[in-house]
Amino acid sequence: MKKNNVNKFNKTINPSGNEPPLSWWKFRKNRYITINHPSITTKEKCAFKVETILSPQEKQILEAITRTLQTSKRDAVRIAIYELGKDVFKAENSLKYANKETKERGHTSRSVECSCRVIKTEKETTKEIAKTFDISEKEAVRLCIIWLGSKLKEINFRLTKCKRIGQEQLAREWSKEYDGSGSKLEKLKEASHLAYEGAKEQAEIEKQEREDAAKRMQWLAGTGNYQLTGEFESDLNRFILLENMEEEERMEKEFEQILEDENIKSKREQDIRRAMFYFPFMEREDAEEYVKEQAEELVKEAEEEQWLENASDEELIDKDWWQFFFYRCNYNCDPIWANDKDWEKQSKRKENETAIEYEARAFPPEYLKESEERKKKEQEKRMKNLEVAKKQKKLRQKRDLVNVLKDEVKRWSKEIEELNEKDLKGKTDKELEKHQESLRWAEDALAIQKKRLTDANYLDLYWDELSQ
Repeated sequence: MKKNNVNKFNKTINPSGNEPPLSWWKFRKNRYITINHPSITTKEKCAFKVETILSPQEKQILEAITRTLQTSKRDAVRIAIYELGKDVFKAENSLKYANKETKERGHTSRSVECSCRVIKTEKETTKEIAKTFDISEKEAVRLCIIWLGSKLKEINFRLTKCKRIGQEQLAREWSKEYDGSGSKLEKLKEASHLAYEGAKEQAEIEKQEREDAAKRMQWLAGTGNYQLTGEFESDLNRFILLENMEEEERMEKEFEQILEDENIKSKREQDIRRAMFYFPFMEREDAEEYVKEQAEELVKEAEEEQWLENASDEELIDKDWWQFFFYRCNYNCDPIWANDKDWEKQSKRKENETAIEYEARAFPPEYLKESEERKKKEQEKRMKNLEVAKKQKKLRQKRDLVNVLKDEVKRWSKEIEELNEKDLKGKTDKELEKHQESLRWAEDALAIQKKRLTDANYLDLYWDELSQ
């Protein structure tokens, strides 16, 4: 059997070969300040209930969302529903994981019940998502959780009215609380807890920083050194991102200059000084201990990587059969026993059973054929439902536009009526001329709106009504 050379231990490196800023910071986390999110700020009572069933891995996804958003489980689910509800078609690729009959890895054996109270709008959004994809409400809630869990990992993902906390800020918050005693992870948890407790104050600071950044952006734009697109929020976000990148580059150059000035060549000494530079409150003894721990971790990872590359298929199955299927096989479904009650027994390699025999037992030809046919039918059904949903969305958009035009027709008709009924006795020639000009303007505007209503770009079902 051919081995798959995919290596889960690959590390991100700087194209220049230098270690990027904060690359040694091993506690990288995504954190958001969500106190301004519409789901949080609404005063509406959570009088409706949504529920779903999660697999153990999906439960972990929800827990990860809760940590990332620094909020409760209920609010995490509500935010997920709100974000996907803005454009349900964004989750099309996640449908296969939320399906109740899915065989996708990590999304089977669902037994964890999850329910929470939401507001009326969020309940209606859940129903709309379910209707769009022709799935149950439970599947819709699960889809929201899975989709947001994946999107929060993307660096360019924007959460409505929420600020992402930068890695440098998280690192420095940790360093301020670090005193060299006890578990480093425990200190990070404490720093995260303090950040959550002070979220309101932090949000005010962030607001002031954005206002200051907006002034700097406008000044630079006025001097011709920054190009504006006309979308204020987009321009400001881009400007702040560029400033942060420049600050990280400045810090890295400052650290490189320190190494050059002091002629520090030893890699170990560089790592120690790097820790002390980015964490000013870390003493040398603590930095040495940290670097030692990181070195031991790298050795452990290298040993595991080497074992993974050199182990036989049978050895890998005996150690972790999921790794065997993930790294050395290529299937788009779980083994046939994945949902069976005795899956642990079936997943163990039998005595003298070869890897080829084990693989054939896990993925019989008939099972693979049925799985592919089922997925094909599900995909066809989804595509059909999506086409219907897209047509309905387009229809709603046209109806909204037509209603706007009808309001414009009424407004200009009323304006003309009021102008015609106006008493012109005793008016000067200049006032009469101004009145006639206003009347011509209103008549022209009315004609334009009526023409738009009967244009061929609009639906046939409106023509008879709108042409009158």
